[in-house]
Amino acid sequence: SSSSSSSFIKRETNHPISITLSNLLHWHINLSPTLRGIWIQTPSAVYYLKTTLCTNTSTTSQESIHAPLRAKLGLLSNILDVITEKAFVYLPIHSTRSPSNVHSLLTPNRTSLEQYHRPPLNPLNDQPFDLDLLQYADGGGAEFVRKHLKNLHGKLGWECKFIMSLQEIESTSTGEYGGLNEISWTVGDYVKSAIEAEGRGMCLPWGEK
Repeated sequence: SSSSSSSFIKRETNHPISITLSNLLHWHINLSPTLRGIWIQTPSAVYYLKTTLCTNTSTTSQESIHAPLRAKLGLLSNILDVITEKAFVYLPIHSTRSPSNVHSLLTPNRTSLEQYHRPPLNPLNDQPFDLDLLQYADGGGAEFVRKHLKNLHGKLGWECKFIMSLQEIESTSTGEYGGLNEISWTVGDYVKSAIEAEGRGMCLPWGEK
């Protein structure tokens, strides 16, 4: 349908407008310093969401959408840091291993932490990326990462071990949160994962280094 419905709460001075949107066409994240936020387009208008809000209503809140997306972007960023390190020099190795294997090999042990952990200039992360989020099938992290990696490099084709393992994670999804004996992630869980991912990449929530 090309129609769109919106419900408005009367605007008062310095009070936000509450809008219910339907028939989403496009959404876009703007990272510019002056216009950063999420732009939403419906058939009738374009809306600008500068901050996420959590409302006590039955409708989906901005926060419940933004937090998982922020966490998955952080996950993707961390994995890209691993894959693209030194101009892809380690990619031929990573592509032959599963994400869990790569994670295990790159997670420092006590000895390596003692030798190489030199904060704040040269910190050593406690893990390369959030494996729990990647393996949380119903959270969609594996699919999100795979789709963004598929055109990155020729060695990340559908037949490579890394990509095949992501597809295996996707295949276990039930399509319902909390399936397969998984504990459903809360908004707080996603925010925590996002903050930790941004810390590993030494960047702020909107991508600045």
